[in-house]
Amino acid sequence: MDTIRKTGIGVDFNLGVVLIREGANIAAWVPALDLTTHGDSEEDAVRAAQEAAKAFLDELAEMGTLEDVLLDLGWQKDGESESFPYTPPEVIHAVRSVHVQCHA
Repeated sequence: MDTIRKTGIGVDFNLGVVLIREGANIAAWVPALDLTTHGDSEEDAVRAAQEAAKAFLDELAEMGTLEDVLLDLGWQKDGESESFPYTPPEVIHAVRSVHVQCHA
């Protein structure tokens, strides 16, 4: 589950990461930010996701567009929250199957 906590120096985001094997690499997808990166191992992919998410959020904050982008990504604003007034969309189930028929 994603958690967000405001601190004295900023905001701490603890965001879920979905790992997907792609051949010899591991893709890392952060659903709350719709951000994807990769690494040679699970640890590398998680580290890359952490670095990419931090750079993404820092850039949005610096540009003054954090709220707009989070809302575009499906985050909900909770005006009553004293910590950080945004809640990310909830991943209700990371792995599901769909049946698709293709006429190829």
